[in-house]
Amino acid sequence: LDVGIEGAVISRFDLNEDWDMDSADYRFGLPIGYRKGNVAVKIHAWHLTSHLGDELITRTGARALRYNKEELAFGFACDITPEVRLYADGGWGFHLDGPKERWRFQLGGEWVREHLWEGAPRTFVACDLKWREDTGDWAISMQGGFWMIQSSAAATAGMRILLEYYRGTAAQTQFPDERDHYWALGFAAGF
Repeated sequence: LDVGIEGAVISRFDLNEDWDMDSADYRFGLPIGYRKGNVAVKIHAWHLTSHLGDELITRTGARALRYNKEELAFGFACDITPEVRLYADGGWGFHLDGPKERWRFQLGGEWVREHLWEGAPRTFVACDLKWREDTGDWAISMQGGFWMIQSSAAATAGMRILLEYYRGTAAQTQFPDERDHYWALGFAAGF
């Protein structure tokens, strides 16, 4: 049994405008997970509020969307083998301020290999599909990389370097009509 607290600020910056912040989504939640053997389930209540950056408003005259959402999510994951995990997650917005569409779904899988060769770091490849009713569109994210530091046996613990490909609806909720398509190099840390 695992009870957690999450918090994140997901921001979008315009590098061509002296790193002006275009928008920020603020999210916090309370996930509760349970694992038995190779199966895990979770229930997760969370809140998201979205804000348009002041510099973008001043520069372009854009108007912010009113977007606040409280959601109750349910998730399921299964370790098919010690190296392969599949998962699905869905959420229902029980309190909305802004868009009236309530549903969200996500599914995906990952392959984690201990060592491709002797002395090699732990590697991974993952694919994630997301759908939001408020955009009516799918997004795909694919990642691959390796652990630079492995801090425990937990799947996400330690420090990773990764390459990501993303295509789909803009992740920022202030831009529901935009589509993103990018490659990214990133670092991730988990405990």
